[in-house]
Amino acid sequence: MLGADGAEQISRTRRGPQLNCRTLHWNLFHEAMKPLQWLSIFLALSGLLWCLVVGERIWTTPVRLSGVEWAMGPTGSIRTIERVGVRSFSDISGLGVIPLFVPVLLAGWATWAAWGDRIRTLTILTLVFLAFCFIAGFSIGGAYWPAAGALVAATLLGALRWVGACDRKTAV
Repeated sequence: MLGADGAEQISRTRRGPQLNCRTLHWNLFHEAMKPLQWLSIFLALSGLLWCLVVGERIWTTPVRLSGVEWAMGPTGSIRTIERVGVRSFSDISGLGVIPLFVPVLLAGWATWAAWGDRIRTLTILTLVFLAFCFIAGFSIGGAYWPAAGALVAATLLGALRWVGACDRKTAV
């Protein structure tokens, strides 16, 4: 299309995408943050795998129980009898497999949240998982602390991405 002075003018509708510093900043930052998202997903997935392995290990490993029984004899003498037994977790747990299924469920849900980049959900699930580890720490919770650490690291990496996304939106 020729203008009044004879120079060719480009129609505004046919310009195509413009590259300015805001777009360039967005693309470079987005590409640089992808490894953090994958690392966050990997950490959450490793936490889930840890929960599966530890749960299976707790379920199948026999537990040795020992105690001392005090008994009074017919002559008034006290004698001690040591009792030793071996039982499985399924015999000891009054709730069956549920205490082993809860951390797997929480870690699986947290992995789903990390995969979908749902940082708030991942944060809440990580806090619930930490609470489970603390409350169950007197029995099986101690075995799940490595998974809790992986979920905390995944949450921190996700939060770093989220803060970076907020900075991108408010940038010049």
